[in-house]
Amino acid sequence: MTSKQVYFISDIHLGIDTVRETSAQREDRLSSWLLSIAHLAEEIYFLGDIFDYWFEFSSSEALQYPKFYKALRKLQNSGISLYFFTGNHDMWLDSYFTTEFDIPVIKNPIIKTIKGKQFYLAHGDGLGKGDYGYKILKTIMRHPISIALYSCIPAQLGFKLMRYSSRKSRERSEETFKGFDNERLIAFCEIHQQSNDLDYYIMGHRHLPIDYDLTPETRYINLGDWLQYDSFAVFDGEHLTLELLADGNYEILTNRKP
Repeated sequence: MTSKQVYFISDIHLGIDTVRETSAQREDRLSSWLLSIAHLAEEIYFLGDIFDYWFEFSSSEALQYPKFYKALRKLQNSGISLYFFTGNHDMWLDSYFTTEFDIPVIKNPIIKTIKGKQFYLAHGDGLGKGDYGYKILKTIMRHPISIALYSCIPAQLGFKLMRYSSRKSRERSEETFKGFDNERLIAFCEIHQQSNDLDYYIMGHRHLPIDYDLTPETRYINLGDWLQYDSFAVFDGEHLTLELLADGNYEILTNRKP
């Protein structure tokens, strides 16, 4: 009998249309893929920026993605464990998915044993040296007072402001690969590993599918995104692979040793 697999995915950004496709088209493709792995999966980790923006206004319905939500319920009914991490675009994920779907929402990096291996799991925003302006902003935005104040804004205006902020954030983001030596998250992992003994570091945030050997025994995986690559990682207990679902002239950025 084939062992069940563990999947990792991030940076789906439901809620934003692109030149390539609408959010609804991406939701449809994502939901179809999730259902296609239901017979294979044991756990699925969504490592942040599932949504392009999110806030749970008390006076309005939560943002609705019916095909995605239907797929989540079918996965759970199949006995698959699901985990949501917050990202920089959906850092205000709160109680909705815990209450409605019984999905834990994880707001900070964690170290977890999965099938006997040690994993560092995080979205990746704010890790490593530099980017101090964002780190300060993140601390402010995640403070309960900031959340309480934002909840006082009418929901329609609140979502409009988040869409605008998300678009500006994307315009400022740096998604061009400038070499492994210049990847901030790789540098963070190399320093972190000096005082830890982990097998895998898996993150999102960079929107680039990266498979990098930190040491002969330890790997860093960046999950890419579903805006361009439709990429994900899968672990069967022995092998961890980074895969691309999308057609096209895409490649995984790798320094894997034979």
